[in-house]
Amino acid sequence: MQLSEFLEAIAALQLITCQPLSTTKTNNPVHPREHLPDLTEWTGIKRDIKKLLDPKLGFELAEPGWSDFIRTDAGRATSCSDESGVSALGNKAYENPALVILENFFGIIGRFCYHGERGKGKFVLEWEAPWALATPDNLIEEFNSGRLSNGRPTKLVKAVSQLYGYMTFNNMRIGALCNYESLYLFQRVGSSGLQVSPPFKFSDRGTESPVAALVYICHHVVTVGSFHHSPIGQGPPGTHMLKIEDFVVRGTWKGKGYTEILRE
Repeated sequence: MQLSEFLEAIAALQLITCQPLSTTKTNNPVHPREHLPDLTEWTGIKRDIKKLLDPKLGFELAEPGWSDFIRTDAGRATSCSDESGVSALGNKAYENPALVILENFFGIIGRFCYHGERGKGKFVLEWEAPWALATPDNLIEEFNSGRLSNGRPTKLVKAVSQLYGYMTFNNMRIGALCNYESLYLFQRVGSSGLQVSPPFKFSDRGTESPVAALVYICHHVVTVGSFHHSPIGQGPPGTHMLKIEDFVVRGTWKGKGYTEILRE
């Protein structure tokens, strides 16, 4: 099977929610929405995805590898009742096929893991349930108009702010937000800017699909880099910054895991 055929055949099932519906609370580390500038569009990303994948579309994907992801039930739907189910379905529909393509065509071996696992991540993919975070008509417009409103912040503002906060604290340049129905890629620019891609919808095919987007962004953070410094801009009023003078530290481990710090 050629890569072009594989990208057409791994169409995700439509998701239908069922009772009971549940979701986890979206937190906002240090309320980054208060000093996050307006979102701007990540222009040219779909062109870059095609540039990466088009030369590979005629290549054969060897078995084993592809048959587990081929949809023989196109047009059917599946259901989920909680956020964990959405994440598990997204792993099967989007993440695992992307890993197969990365390994077979680019020699990149990796995996998607959960928060808290050991190891340094390259980027963060935040899953939300579609009944908790509906796909916006225009994500940039809705976020920018709602982030500084005096009313209660919307779920969209909270979700983007949480993602930005996590990217910031972990020095990550790339992030993603997906409610299964649509995938958005985010890129930090400058000292505190944030760009977002157009949506990649579950019904999209080929190089326009969420799988193609994940292949591109995984390839990008491995070959180009994933590190981004934390914002250096002025925070909101009341923000305190701790500055530590340069000094030399020597540390020796004690028997029960304590560390003795000597300063010079």
